[in-house]
Amino acid sequence: MKKIVLFLIISINIFALGGKNPQKFSVIPKEQKSLINKIISELDISLDSDFAKVRKKIYSYIGFSLGTRWFALWNSNTTADDSRFKNSSVRFVDMTIVNKRYSVNFIFIYFREVNQIYLTSFENHIGSYDDVLKEYKKIKSKEEEKYNTENSALLKKKDYMKTTTFLLENNGGFIQYKDSYTFDTK
Repeated sequence: MKKIVLFLIISINIFALGGKNPQKFSVIPKEQKSLINKIISELDISLDSDFAKVRKKIYSYIGFSLGTRWFALWNSNTTADDSRFKNSSVRFVDMTIVNKRYSVNFIFIYFREVNQIYLTSFENHIGSYDDVLKEYKKIKSKEEEKYNTENSALLKKKDYMKTTTFLLENNGGFIQYKDSYTFDTK
């Protein structure tokens, strides 16, 4: 019993300090740490996972959206009270971060049996007609055009899980960057 209690105390301290290298996690702001810890908690990642690695990966994918003024909203297995998948071994977090310039939706799916997370992000921007058209021309030179109409286009980066969607209207436009990744938790 003493060994189990000691293991739990050590595990909790490793989790709280960011694993093997606590300095890397400790330099980000408190609110951002709290958000990353909440994602890990909602995904119910096991204590034998490499928390420092998972934290670093999550932060590397969402950190760009966490400026000085942001807020986050999410749903997960635990927020779906009447679902049959509430206690499933496959866990998800569907989170939207809104900052002063744009919004990003992140979907994390944790496959516990294979210790891997699938992450998709949808970054949404609005802008002037000219700014969106300029961005389209810039990205079109790097990505393959999959779809194009008079006022919309879908570009895909070859051999990547990445697309960019453009919509243009009379006075403005919309750009959505979609990226998908997988990473290990151990």
